[in-house]
Amino acid sequence: MTTRQPLTRRAAAPSSIALALLFAAAAVACNGDPAGDGDSVSAGDSDSAGDSDSDSDSAGEDIPLAGERITGIGVGGGPDELTYAGLGSEEEEVWGPAAFVSDERGHNWLADGPGHKLLVIDDDAAIVDRYDLDGLVRGVEDIEVTATHVYVLTVGGDAPVIARTGRHDVASSAWETFELPEGIDGRAVTGLRKDAAGAVAVELAFGREHLPLFAADGGAIADPGAPTAIHQIAGHAVEARGYRGEPGGDPTRGALLVDGVEVASVTTAGMLGGFSLLGTTADDHLWIRVADVAFDGEAIQTRSLAYRFALDGTLVQLVEMPMNDQLVWVEHRLTIEPDGDLRVLSTGADEASLRRPKELGITAGPLPPRPGTTPYLPKLGVAEPPPPVQGDDAAPRNLCMSREEIMQRAYEYANYEAVYNQAHMKGCSGRTPVAYFQNRLGLPIRGVAYKYAGHIEVSTYNDAVANNYTVGDLNTKTDKVVDGCSYGVDCSGFVSKAWRSGHYATATLHNVSHNIGSYDDLKPGDALNKPGSHVRLVAENLWAYGVKVVEATVGQERMRVIVRDMSWENAGYAAGYAPVRYNNVCPDVPPPPPPTTTHVIFDASGYLPASSGYTPVGPSRVLDTRVDGQEHVGPIADDATIAITVAGKGGLPQAKELGGVVLNVAVAQNDGQGFAAVYPDAPYPGNSTVNFAAGQTTAGLTVVDPGDDGKIELHHVTTGTGSQIVVDAFGYFPPSADLTMITPTRVFDSREAKHGGKPLAQGTTDLQLAGVEGIPLAGATAMIVNLAVVQPADAGFATLFEAGAPQPTTSNLNYAAGTARANMVIVPLSEKGLATLYTLREAHYVVDVLGWFSGAVDFQPIAPIRLRDTREDDLEPVGHEQSITIDVTSAPTIPGDAVAVLGTLTAASPTSQGYLQVYADAVPNTSSLNFTAGGAFANAVISELSAAGQIHVRAMIPTP
Repeated sequence: MTTRQPLTRRAAAPSSIALALLFAAAAVACNGDPAGDGDSVSAGDSDSAGDSDSDSDSAGEDIPLAGERITGIGVGGGPDELTYAGLGSEEEEVWGPAAFVSDERGHNWLADGPGHKLLVIDDDAAIVDRYDLDGLVRGVEDIEVTATHVYVLTVGGDAPVIARTGRHDVASSAWETFELPEGIDGRAVTGLRKDAAGAVAVELAFGREHLPLFAADGGAIADPGAPTAIHQIAGHAVEARGYRGEPGGDPTRGALLVDGVEVASVTTAGMLGGFSLLGTTADDHLWIRVADVAFDGEAIQTRSLAYRFALDGTLVQLVEMPMNDQLVWVEHRLTIEPDGDLRVLSTGADEASLRRPKELGITAGPLPPRPGTTPYLPKLGVAEPPPPVQGDDAAPRNLCMSREEIMQRAYEYANYEAVYNQAHMKGCSGRTPVAYFQNRLGLPIRGVAYKYAGHIEVSTYNDAVANNYTVGDLNTKTDKVVDGCSYGVDCSGFVSKAWRSGHYATATLHNVSHNIGSYDDLKPGDALNKPGSHVRLVAENLWAYGVKVVEATVGQERMRVIVRDMSWENAGYAAGYAPVRYNNVCPDVPPPPPPTTTHVIFDASGYLPASSGYTPVGPSRVLDTRVDGQEHVGPIADDATIAITVAGKGGLPQAKELGGVVLNVAVAQNDGQGFAAVYPDAPYPGNSTVNFAAGQTTAGLTVVDPGDDGKIELHHVTTGTGSQIVVDAFGYFPPSADLTMITPTRVFDSREAKHGGKPLAQGTTDLQLAGVEGIPLAGATAMIVNLAVVQPADAGFATLFEAGAPQPTTSNLNYAAGTARANMVIVPLSEKGLATLYTLREAHYVVDVLGWFSGAVDFQPIAPIRLRDTREDDLEPVGHEQSITIDVTSAPTIPGDAVAVLGTLTAASPTSQGYLQVYADAVPNTSSLNFTAGGAFANAVISELSAAGQIHVRAMIPTP
């Protein structure tokens, strides 16, 4: 935390000054135009005598709210606006309050963000203290009061900031300010909370989590840790666990857990829009705030409740916040009194008062709907739709509006600023600007007026303002202009402009919109409309938390457009609003699928020197059973053996010139699990080359001697009906090479008793690969083996390396739990014919010897070295049809004249199925490694090097 610019505090005057209780006629949040007649409303056409969008039969009534009134706060000309006699008896207005708490004396602390004030009043409506907050960033989100300090959560900058001052130090002239700890997303911070001991925390996600930042004595907590949902109360861990929008969660149920045990639960009739710990009482009772949010097919119905539980889960008290269906909105700010009861500051269009909530008694189970007429239903107007807007600004009726365009227009209007002057008022006969407007001439005012001269584009509106046309009703909040002047800022006008629909009021928006039937389906550009009252444009659906809205309203700046998070927990904000969608919004385009990618790792374990007799070809295809005209066509059945001619195909010479052929064998379109084994033209020796799972294309590299007839054998075993087989040639060794090929011979199988008869444990095991099963101990410099893993306990990898050498940081084989995988490895042996196997997980292993090199002329093994790992080198994966280049001869153990490289190619964390291609220059039409989504897949590769000593790896991962 860091200290910022100091703020000033002003002490209260010696005497208490009473609040002026001004209960005026009903006022509304925005002025609509039910008549919808274009640019103005004549004196005889407006409803409710031109005063509001509210029903005329409710104008001027003081609609009673349930619950016991503590004191009236006073109402000015707009929603939430409080009028009171301030210090020095100068009347002031407050747009708010932005926050409210009650202290240990029962005093009420009211924070006004736009007015930069913090007032302390008693229940006799007397001001006890007053703080000036002019130095705060921009506004106030929340306040908290302890025995020693006052905390203010300020907003408006890049991130929320906490300001603090000593509570009783009247002489103090400075506030301390503290930034949020690193790693805390400021957008998730929604308030402050004080625990029973007096420590102060920030709340996140409307109270679902919190992070303690200050101890009871005001000291900053050095290491606050991470946000938590657990509260420490009287030595117990308490959590209010509610619905958060998670898949499969119950949207109607919240549970109270004490020390990890559920002691009580709450079930709502609709969605559990809020379930959080409000605070504790002196006797360690828990107040849980609950919002019941339902949709009856026409409008949202809400109830704001609070449950008081003992720590053992006993329900002690159940109350409901005051609400009625005539308010534009009702905001409930709750606080706990010293005696443990709740008090609520309810603000709305025509009421702002402190009350105690209505007692409901002890009620178990879901609360029943209110009896009688369903509350909060929108009262739909019957006005005829207005004529289409004429002129350049008319909305094109044959083109739909995208959600992006709607929101772009909304924010363009919200951010509009113009400087108004005296000339702007001259077109309204009989109107004289009030002192408020006169005092602000020359100052910018934000927001675009509703129907200004019919302009529904910011550009043409700006031209009109620049030419001193009449702005209209900027100097009032509630009066409509009935003499030809334009409206001021207006909620329905704002939405109409964003939609480019022409001019509609809240009571007539249904002519260009339709009910979408669920708050779950709210999307950017939709709206929450309460006909006759107010409408909000939806910017983002926050799901179980609420919605982010953009709305035009009136306040201290007389016209403004604001963005706010509307929490379902503050149920009054949603009451009576219907989720609606503009008829001309473009159909939602499905988002493009995420890019298909994979990480690529290449580990080199040997190279072919310039003296090598190895001749690369292709890679070229010698068999594809999926294609007509091949030597074998169609799936190969279970327990079937086929002979495959390789001599004379795919660039390979005749049989007499072949000493060992490098082949990549792939199994595709398989409906069962199994394996395929490749071996010389001889009886099946019991080996495996490729192990595969059902539906998974799998490839394996091998070296095999085709014999005098130029053919190899392939034996196929599957639990399914059959598999397609693809064989690609990569090169060959001549008979004169220092390469000895044999019929695959099994030298180790941990499943057999002679090799232990049990899985190899995690760690290293030395394996005897030479001097056994007729394989000579002397003369082999590198052994060609097929390494297979069977039934590993978990996902992992294996590495085979020369016994006695340091264990490399590379791998030869990657596997998933319970699977069987195989890969070819060319590994050097110790003088005793040993190689060391490292396995990350317990598993059975099988090793078959295919042949060996007996000198360094044709192949030179090296200690495995990692030449590329996109997880570390590139920090991003490889996408579809993208390729990477690997500098092979830059490795310290591979000479510049090497002609080919042997290594293990691995695909890690692929997002979809696909394959990798390895090549020196031209892109082949073959694959070196096949994979499916997730996990890691490895295969041995031998690739010719380019003239620059490089290879290329290309990913082919088509979008599913």
